[in-house]
Amino acid sequence: MKVQTVLFTFIFLLLLSCSKDKNPLEPLDIYSSKYFPLKVGNTWYYDSPTPQTHPWAMKMIRDSARIDKKIYYIWTYGEGVDIYDTVRVDESGRILKYIDGDEYVWFDFTQPTDATYRFDYPEIWGTKVYYFQVHVTTNRTCETPAGIFEDCIVLWFDIPEVADEQTEYTFAPNIGVVRIAGGWSDKKLTSAVINGSMIGK
Repeated sequence: MKVQTVLFTFIFLLLLSCSKDKNPLEPLDIYSSKYFPLKVGNTWYYDSPTPQTHPWAMKMIRDSARIDKKIYYIWTYGEGVDIYDTVRVDESGRILKYIDGDEYVWFDFTQPTDATYRFDYPEIWGTKVYYFQVHVTTNRTCETPAGIFEDCIVLWFDIPEVADEQTEYTFAPNIGVVRIAGGWSDKKLTSAVINGSMIGK
C-alpha cells in the first residue's frame, strides 16, 4: 500500500508540473533557424565595399523586441545606416518579416530545390503593385574570403515585370548570409561572429 501511495504521488506531481502554464515566449525562444541564426550580437562582415570604408558592408542583429508575445530581432546595417528589418523565426525555421503590423514569409528554407514562392509584401511603384517571386536552389557551394561553405541555400528574389531589382541571398548552415548579390554589388563574407564564435579572418 505504501509503495502504491508513493507511486500515485509521483504521477500526480508529474502531471501537475506538465499542466502548469508556460511562459508564452518560451516556444519561440527554443526554435532556431539553421540557416539564419538569430541572436543579439551576431554580426556578418562583407568584402564589397569594406566595413572600414562603408557601413553597408556589415550586417548585425542589433537588438530584440517583443511584439504580440513574440520575439523579434532587429537585423540592421553598420553604424550610421538607419535601415533595418524586423524578423523572427517560426516553428519550421523560416524567417518571417514584420512590416506594418503584419508578418510575411521572407526566407523560406523549407522549400525544395527549384521551387518558387511569393514574398507576399506588395511593392508599389507608381500605380502598379508587384510581388517578388523567390527562386530556391539547395545544396550549393559558396566560396567566400571567410571560407568555402557547403550545403548552402540560395534564395533569388525577382519581380519578373521589372528590370534590375533582383537580389540573391546565399545562406550557409549555422552561419547565416554568406553572400548578398544585387544592385550592382556582390558582397561575400569575410568574417562573422555567430553565437559568440568567430568565423573567418
